[in-house]
Amino acid sequence: MAAGAPVVSVTETTGEISELELAGGKVASAVYTGPYNGMPGAWNEFMKAILAQGEKTVEPCWEEYLVDPSNEPGDTK
Repeated sequence: MAAGAPVVSVTETTGEISELELAGGKVASAVYTGPYNGMPGAWNEFMKAILAQGEKTVEPCWEEYLVDPSNEPGDTK
C-alpha cells in the first residue's frame, strides 16, 4: 500500500518510508458509485474502455476513495 501527497522538494526518507515519483502525462479518471464489492468489475470495465480507445496504462495506477468503505452500508465482502 502507498499513500501520497504532492511535495515541493524531496526530503530524506527512512527505511519505512520511500520516495516514489509518478511520471507526468495523460490521465484517465472515473468515479464509481456503488457497493464496495462492485469495484473489481468497475475497475475492469474502466481498463477495457482505456484500451478500446487505443491508449495504454502505466504502473503504478492509483485509486482515491471519497468515503471509507468500512463506513458504508451494504455488502463489503
